[in-house]
Amino acid sequence: MNKRKALSLKWQLVALVVSCWLIPIAAVAAIFGSLLTQSYRSSLQQEIETNVQNAMDQLSIRLSAAIEDSKGVSYDGIIRSIYRSYQIDGDQAELYRRINEYLQQNFSKDEKYQAVFISFYDLDVQPYVITSSIPEYLTARNYRESVRPELMQSMKNEDTAIRFFLIGDEVYMARNLLDGRFVPYAAVVMMCAKDVLFRSVYSLPSNLLAELKIDGELILPSQSDMSESEHHLVRYESEVDRHVIEINAAYDRFNIWKDVPTLKFGILAAAALGIPFLLIAVLFFYRQVTKPTNTLLKANEKLRRGERGYQITEIPGNEEFRQLTTQFNTTSTELKNQFEQIYLEQQALQQARIKTLQSQINPHFLNNTLEVINWEARMAENEKVSSMIEALSTMLDAALDRNNRGMIPLAQEIQYVDAYLYIIHERLGDRFRTEKQIDADVENVLIPRLILQPIVENAVEHDITPRGGGSICVRVCRQDGNILLETIHTGSLTAEDKANISRILETALTGSETTIGLQNVIQRLHLIYGENAAFTCEESDGLIHMRITFPER
Repeated sequence: MNKRKALSLKWQLVALVVSCWLIPIAAVAAIFGSLLTQSYRSSLQQEIETNVQNAMDQLSIRLSAAIEDSKGVSYDGIIRSIYRSYQIDGDQAELYRRINEYLQQNFSKDEKYQAVFISFYDLDVQPYVITSSIPEYLTARNYRESVRPELMQSMKNEDTAIRFFLIGDEVYMARNLLDGRFVPYAAVVMMCAKDVLFRSVYSLPSNLLAELKIDGELILPSQSDMSESEHHLVRYESEVDRHVIEINAAYDRFNIWKDVPTLKFGILAAAALGIPFLLIAVLFFYRQVTKPTNTLLKANEKLRRGERGYQITEIPGNEEFRQLTTQFNTTSTELKNQFEQIYLEQQALQQARIKTLQSQINPHFLNNTLEVINWEARMAENEKVSSMIEALSTMLDAALDRNNRGMIPLAQEIQYVDAYLYIIHERLGDRFRTEKQIDADVENVLIPRLILQPIVENAVEHDITPRGGGSICVRVCRQDGNILLETIHTGSLTAEDKANISRILETALTGSETTIGLQNVIQRLHLIYGENAAFTCEESDGLIHMRITFPER
């Protein structure tokens, strides 16, 4: 190993940037900086003001045409004549038909409006015409339920002057219709097609923040708050038929990167001067940063996959990565030693527990005895007793595990569960219902022995048996690359139950107070799979969901 003191990566980077990049960029910035800034400010301001003025001129023309349309409804007297006929004969259907016919003739092909309504102050009849592709029933219902109450309340004390409203996302233009006594009896309400009537405002450049006000009423809000940062403001006012139109626009004062043509030449010059730096920087970073980083990543992956004690033999040429490599090798060695020690301790503990159990029970004696009892039951043709003895034998085999297997096929674990559920079903009868949803493609997957049966037993003993019965569903499948074991059973979680589950999770993960059952399952999952295993317990609609997930081996 080379013992020469490696130059710090920080100082290598500083020297490289100063010599190959900062000096050329500084020269380009000094030459073009002031010219670009001045050119940007003058050209952009002139362009923005021209665009806003053109937008105002086009908007004034379209609004003037819309105002004349509303005047036509008020002044031609047709609606007033139809309303007088209704006052005489009281025929609302005829009133609706004639006004609808009038609206169709005058507005059905006008693109400036999405809909036109005639709203009477003393009638629920609402004649209208829809001029856009919006569904008719949605437009009419929204107007009747959400728009008309607010609009009519605001218009009832007005004369024939036009008012503009922003209700929800839509813009409405309204004018009262007066009878012979100059009393408002209805209002003509025009739902504006914003993309047509206010097209010029929407067509302003995308770098502008713009808002539109008519008679002080905000009609088109800005997409962003114009006061959030420092902006240059442009404000234009115009008057159309005694209505004050105001467009406020804002743009960033100092953003020269988008609109200054000469900026491209500066960028090309800087890029040309930076080509040597880029080539040197790529080679430098590959040797000093990328390559050592990839080596560390690959070593970490090997460590994660179980190659504890893996050592990096290629030492980097800079001090920072050299220290990282040394620390990794040290940590890997320590991890291997600690893991081997923990594994040996765990093996010793497990063997001690097995010996304790086996010292209390003679498995051959129990199995032979069960075989004799089973034979006697079959001779007596008592199939129920025989089946229960076979299930008990299966459970005993699972508990003793004379072959000392830590991992078994999932199908065998299901046999243990089936044996247990059969015994419980014989105990509770029809009050106990079971269901299984087992994917066939996971039956040969190896899982820790007795990892599902204790969960099923916990559900039966703590929730189903105290109730005198219930149902349980056992579900096994693949999910997002993991194996999912789930029980769904009748029950509910009290505050005390949730506290007990939290305590069990905490003590199982810390390795204290380990007992046979749910706590033992969680601890074994943590020892085998680490953070890749998970256990959850939730209640939903009178059912408790207990889930275990762990990666497939």
